[in-house]
Amino acid sequence: MRTPLLLLLFAATLAAQPRVTGVGNAADYAPTVAPGSLATVVGTGLAPATASAASLPLPTTLNGVSVTLGGRPARLSYISATQINFQVPIAAPPGPATLAVTVNGTASNSFLVTVAAAAPGVFQYGANRGVVQNQDYSLNAAANPAAAGSSLIVYLTGIGATNPAVADGVAAPGSPLATPLLAGTATIGGVNAPIQFLGLTPGSVGLAQANLQVPALPSGDHPLILRMNNRASQPVQISVRASTSAPPAGGGGNTQQPLPTDLTCLSGPVTEIIFSLAPVPQGLADEVTIGDTRLCATCPVKPPLYVQFVQKLNAARRAGRSVDACHDAAGTFTYLRLHQ
Repeated sequence: MRTPLLLLLFAATLAAQPRVTGVGNAADYAPTVAPGSLATVVGTGLAPATASAASLPLPTTLNGVSVTLGGRPARLSYISATQINFQVPIAAPPGPATLAVTVNGTASNSFLVTVAAAAPGVFQYGANRGVVQNQDYSLNAAANPAAAGSSLIVYLTGIGATNPAVADGVAAPGSPLATPLLAGTATIGGVNAPIQFLGLTPGSVGLAQANLQVPALPSGDHPLILRMNNRASQPVQISVRASTSAPPAGGGGNTQQPLPTDLTCLSGPVTEIIFSLAPVPQGLADEVTIGDTRLCATCPVKPPLYVQFVQKLNAARRAGRSVDACHDAAGTFTYLRLHQ
């Protein structure tokens, strides 16, 4: 009489055991992940109930569920019976690593995952459309293409280690910006798309962005691919509108409006910078002090030029370089020139 009971208990134990059937980056589900990237586990019995992390830093245990990769605890953002979203530990070394899920003390099967120094994946929506914003922050779509020569913001994950380093589960800083140790390149329609900025998105965990300039292309849909560490992201579609007008000049000022004629200019070292976190509204509330004069009470700098503005000011501050800055009667910053 004991044998059937033991078999029933054994079967119940098997049914209750969480089972991992796949692991990939959270953007395009490619099987290779990178340190600090967002990733997804799929399977069965992965959580007793659906839950999301309520605050930062992200926890290592959520409703009795935990994930380890190569023996290192991972930070969790979302759990359900069939899916877990987590951040790959920053300290995960390149190479094969074993992932396991534990639910209320019961461990899953081991699942082998490949970790690479960088493995970019672009987030997608719809039918392989890239999660990409046009220069005015609107979502790129067939009905809303980006003009050739304009800038795009591409959202991705998998850029690997950064400088400065950002701890597991913690939001990326706005100043200084966290940029990858490895370089990246991008193409749209097979044509080089110059990268204006590549790094973690301030205020987010594991999310990165690449600000690109759209090359001269005919109107229509074109594949966008990012490359890092000799690895290419899966292509996503973006829409481009051919343009014969010259693109706006780069730099750290408001190049989208004509400069006022009654500007006051000064020169001196950058001594203080105060930045708000992304997403940056159209009317920024950041400040910069040059010498003893504070500017930029309501900066008109528009993304993605804002990121260049941040980078240049931080570089100037670290190097102790002098800066020419111009402002209008209201003290609003409009022009920046670094002394070489």
